[in-house]
Amino acid sequence: MLAVLLRHANSPVSDDLLADALWGGRPPRSAPANLRMYVHTLRRTLGRPERIARIAPGYALTVEPGELDAQRFADLVGRGRSAGECADASAVHATLSEALALWRGDAYTGLTEVPPLHDEAVRLDELRLAAIEEHVSAGLDLGRHGELVPELRALAAEHPLREGYRAQLMLALYRSGRQAEALEVYRETRRVLTEELGIEPGLRLRRLEAAVLAGDPSLDLAAPVRAVPQAGRPAPQQLPADVSGFSGRTGELAKLAGLLQETGTRPNTVVIASMSGMAGVGKTTLAVHWAHRVRHRFPDGTLFVDLRGYSRAGPPARPDEVLDGFLRALHVPPAAIPSTLEERAALYRSQLDRRRMLIVLDNAASSAQVSSLLPGTGDCMAVVTSRGSMSGLVVRTGARRVPVDLLSQADSLALLREVIGAVRVDAEPGAAVELTRLCANLPLALRLAAERAAIRPRLTLAGLTRELQDERRRLDLLAAADDETVAVRAAFHWSYRALPPDAARTFRLLGLHPGPDIGLDAAAVLTAQETRLARQQLEALTDVHLLQETMPGRFRMHDLLRVYARDRATADEPEPERDAAVRRVLDWYLHTADAADRVLMPGRRRVPLDPPRQACEPAALPSPGAALTWCEEERLNLVAATRHAAEAGLHDVAWKLPFTLWSYFSLRTRWTDWIVTHDLGLAAVRDGGDRYGEAHLLTSIANAYRDVHRFDEAFERFAAAVAMGREIGEPWIEASARTLRSVALTDLRRFDEAMGDCTSADRIFRAIGDRWGEAWARYQLGEICGRIRRPAEGIEHSRQALALFEQVEDHWGISRTLWALGLAYRDLGRLEEAEDHSRRALDAARAIGNRLGEGFALLNLGKIRNDAGDTLAAHRLWRQALTIFEQLGAPQADRVRARLTAANGAQGVQRSGA
Repeated sequence: MLAVLLRHANSPVSDDLLADALWGGRPPRSAPANLRMYVHTLRRTLGRPERIARIAPGYALTVEPGELDAQRFADLVGRGRSAGECADASAVHATLSEALALWRGDAYTGLTEVPPLHDEAVRLDELRLAAIEEHVSAGLDLGRHGELVPELRALAAEHPLREGYRAQLMLALYRSGRQAEALEVYRETRRVLTEELGIEPGLRLRRLEAAVLAGDPSLDLAAPVRAVPQAGRPAPQQLPADVSGFSGRTGELAKLAGLLQETGTRPNTVVIASMSGMAGVGKTTLAVHWAHRVRHRFPDGTLFVDLRGYSRAGPPARPDEVLDGFLRALHVPPAAIPSTLEERAALYRSQLDRRRMLIVLDNAASSAQVSSLLPGTGDCMAVVTSRGSMSGLVVRTGARRVPVDLLSQADSLALLREVIGAVRVDAEPGAAVELTRLCANLPLALRLAAERAAIRPRLTLAGLTRELQDERRRLDLLAAADDETVAVRAAFHWSYRALPPDAARTFRLLGLHPGPDIGLDAAAVLTAQETRLARQQLEALTDVHLLQETMPGRFRMHDLLRVYARDRATADEPEPERDAAVRRVLDWYLHTADAADRVLMPGRRRVPLDPPRQACEPAALPSPGAALTWCEEERLNLVAATRHAAEAGLHDVAWKLPFTLWSYFSLRTRWTDWIVTHDLGLAAVRDGGDRYGEAHLLTSIANAYRDVHRFDEAFERFAAAVAMGREIGEPWIEASARTLRSVALTDLRRFDEAMGDCTSADRIFRAIGDRWGEAWARYQLGEICGRIRRPAEGIEHSRQALALFEQVEDHWGISRTLWALGLAYRDLGRLEEAEDHSRRALDAARAIGNRLGEGFALLNLGKIRNDAGDTLAAHRLWRQALTIFEQLGAPQADRVRARLTAANGAQGVQRSGA
């Protein structure tokens, strides 16, 4: 817990994140109390209780400057890189030496399995390896190649796939007069890469090998590039002003710094940085800020142009017009500027030859637009920013991608501190975190929100977050009052306006989708087009950063973009089209969920559904594994679809969708989703007066409450379901409710009542010819008989249940019944038969992804092995069962934990007695 708090030092860490770190996403019911106890212990250990403060939604640990070694290390690396941008190799070497001396083994040793710490450990290790490479590079610049050879050999051996160390070793050997050894390093590297990865060395190593073979003078310690005398004329300095309060972007700045080091190392190759990202993410701000930091490295000046790729200032700039401006800035007489694009581009490249210049091409529309604006020699560097991916530029020129993503939460908070002031942000840390969430960590939105707070000193951050909670007003509030171009909505508008009509329609309809992400099939249904065409539109939106592909075939839209897309749908899409799109995707979720249910529990009775609408054919789910995978991937969307249907008055979807998910909720024990969706559905059917739907949902939600041992709530709903089933003439509902209620009664050892309910249910199921229901009633009768020490009778009921489940091909029921038979045979002392049935139950549970059933089977196998005297195997099986119960948050975890504790205690007594 301390490690997670330190990972997020000076920022609140939510209770959920702490619980996820401590219990792997499946916290026990006592998690809140446990967290409070752990915090109390940490406060006492630290000796300063106030250092761990309760700040909604969790806790924050205060760390003073210089106390946290990871932060000191990152700060020193940043200082070293800043020195590198000033070409001060001595300062780089000294600063990075101090940074690397802080390391004592690996980051978060022993804790890397904790998700938030794993990612941070990976980040710190990568930063360390990069710092080592930069430290070595500074040493090479200082002429220490001879003494670096042993260190680089060790680094290359420890990290055989890291080509940077291999390249530095080759260079150090070459500069030490050991050309043959340098070439041997290349051959060894090529062998390792081809044997282990099946790939050739990268371009950097291949070019270095060629340079070593040729004895290229550029490999010697480089002399500064000579600026071309300009006869007293000033070098052009066209950069716009740097933004004040710049913060964050350490990763992007490091990547740009690395590219800067390559400038001039290959005379005929231009280093091009291609910076891409969504509107408002700060590409121009980053490019200009970095260019100001390094412009002293380009003595012949800087050129800058806004190419108006996405701008209200006019159509995209024509390359020939841009070249005219650049040539004039380079002091070419107007009369000497050619008229054609090709001639201007040739003259431009000639003017840049033997000059060391930085060219910033901002807001590019396409790769074609910038192709004529690139220098032709390696002493210059070009930076291109665009909302598009600029794939053509990367493929054709070898430009290096520098993706510009949303800010991290830490960088977002740092930006707020810069604009609003640290005092106000630190006074309301919880509200500040919520503000970053509402602004979705988008720099433009954060600056606009911060400015809104800065000019209204009496407005609390909590008050500002309340203003932004209303999605209908959020984009209106995130705008500068005196400049309509400085607004989140305006930034998004120019990306939207540049879309082809089909892609624009897809974009705005995606804003209507109720869930947090969307799969390819659902997007095709939403937009009423073939999957192939939907894929093309989604890729077009991804290409201009209006959409993100989070994993193959799944897409997510930035929160503010979702609000904007919904606004565009309201403005540009007729209401009937909007309603039809939403209804299509809701129907698709309903029918595909029904298809999953039919695969998972083939014999279960289902509610009638209207035939799928045109273009709403459900996804094909050929196996239980495919059905569970689909349900897991769409889980959040299914909950959101239920909520949307309830709020939109679509009562049939609002109750039928959660009811079709019964088998999924049962198999994967998604109790929270089970209860939430059923509460939504119940509110909808009660509002619509649908007693049929209400009775079905009451039966299902009562079972969820029974599963989590909230028996009072379960019995209340079981009773209502039984009464309502009789009232509306639906015996299946009454029988189902009675069967499930008998399970709850059995759990509470009220066996006579349980037997009565189950016998009545069995009679009803047989009367209506429902073999699946009859199978579950017989299964439960067998369970009750086993609990009241009538194992032979229980075995007979279970065998009848097993035969019925096999007839209806219900593998979940088969697994449960095999488990029950294992219990019964154990009670009779027939351990071989007990173990056989329990192992078959375990295999059946695993085959259908029934984690709870897997835990029960492991628990029973442990008991059987313990009865046989094999305590080691028993404890191993119980530990496996405990892991599953803990992951599921199942109440059985406490009992298994107590069993293991008692068993370990007994072993200790035996050992001491011996």
